[in-house]
Parts: sequence; C-alpha cells; structure tokens
Amino acid sequence: MFETAFREHGIPKFVHADSGPSMRSDAVADLLSGLNVTKTPQPALRIKR
Repeated sequence: MFETAFREHGIPKFVHADSGPSMRSDAVADLLSGLNVTKTPQPALRIKR
C-alpha cells in the first residue's frame, strides 16, 4: 500500500492513521520512521444517529 502511494505521490511528511492493527504494527512504524515520516493518530469516526 505505502510503496505504491509513495512511488506515485512522493514521501509525505505526515501520515494520518487510524488505530487499526495494521497501522500499529512494528513493520509500519519501522518503515515510516526510516523514511522520517511522522504518524499522527486519528480518532475513529463516530456517527451520531
């Protein structure tokens, strides 16, 4: 996912991420850290009914 996005759009300074398991993984943390990308947490969307 990131490889394609970064190749097509360049490496961002920030990635706004939800708190899902894939975004909390060590692999993603290592990748983003190695590219000097800051991961910013985003709260889950809550829809009021």
